[in-house]
Amino acid sequence: MAMYTDADWKLQKIKIKTKSEIRCVMGLIDDGANLRGKHLGSPMSEADCEIAFARGVKNVKIFTKTPKGSNRMSKLEMKWTTALKYHRKYENMTKSGSCLK
Repeated sequence: MAMYTDADWKLQKIKIKTKSEIRCVMGLIDDGANLRGKHLGSPMSEADCEIAFARGVKNVKIFTKTPKGSNRMSKLEMKWTTALKYHRKYENMTKSGSCLK
């Protein structure tokens, strides 16, 4: 979802690591949307963005149980930094390739 540019980020005080994580999460969501048939364009309407997000968020994979066996909250309810952290753990545990190594 190409809504932000580097010029937009210069106006905000965001740490470099956070900016990198946002790009990675959005890359995962964009890739997931493309895999599921929603091709992204610019500009996009609000409805197009919602459809792309709904299709793309399936690409962010996390375990549904905590190590102690409790249910984990939905990835839609998590902060994006938390969802990315759990996605990295999922990728490392399943040994699949990713930009998150």
